[in-house]
Amino acid sequence: TIEAIMAIRRLRAGRGVKKVLFLVPAGLVNQWQEELREKGGLIVPRLEGSNRLVYPNGEKKKIDSIKSAFNEELLVMSRETARMDSNLQHLMSVNPWDLIMLDEAHAAKRKGGEGEFNSGNLLLSMLRHLHHSKQTKGLMLLSATPMQLNPWEPWDLLSVLGDGGYWLAGFKDIRTYYD
Repeated sequence: TIEAIMAIRRLRAGRGVKKVLFLVPAGLVNQWQEELREKGGLIVPRLEGSNRLVYPNGEKKKIDSIKSAFNEELLVMSRETARMDSNLQHLMSVNPWDLIMLDEAHAAKRKGGEGEFNSGNLLLSMLRHLHHSKQTKGLMLLSATPMQLNPWEPWDLLSVLGDGGYWLAGFKDIRTYYD
């Protein structure tokens, strides 16, 4: 969390990043909001339900819809809320984000195994959609969880970032590397 905050502070201090969406597991929304304030000096509202923003000082602001929340410069919300079809439609219809930060990114994975390339779970599908539609200029994928990965899991996350060059050209080489 501290490393992510430092990176975001630097990006906001002169690297053209103004609008940041923090997508975190539902159980960590309050913790992220508090740590952004306490450790990063960032006052970031969190989305509560679909019609209220809550600020770190406890102040509550009623909003007319979740789409209004997406107009905030900084916003913390649960990734579970963001990936719901109705909310994702709103997310896709607002001005693009400069950066979307996803905590516990290892949860974005395929529904099936190696042969199920296009069958991402809701979280991976959301990331792919955000990337391909250019609804964000950048993604920051975080995970502090030790991961016992199948070879295609980091491959899928790298592909969402649009990075990887030869590594992403074909899965056969990745399979050989892991074997």
